[in-house]
Amino acid sequence: LRFSLSVCVTSFQEKGSDEIVFKAMGRAINKTVTIVELIKRRIVGLHQNTTIGSTDITDIYEPLEEGLDT
Repeated sequence: LRFSLSVCVTSFQEKGSDEIVFKAMGRAINKTVTIVELIKRRIVGLHQNTTIGSTDITDIYEPLEEGLDT
């Protein structure tokens, strides 16, 4: 958490970045929201655009041996 926060703050302040995109799925969403909130408190005048979407994941079983199709 601390490393992600320092990388983002460094990117804004030293490298002159004007945008950072965060993406998360599943249990990582909570950690991502926490990091973004901490960054917003450290960098004055920062704006946030939030987009929510969904991803379909299909798990396909391919047997390693013949005869295991069931």
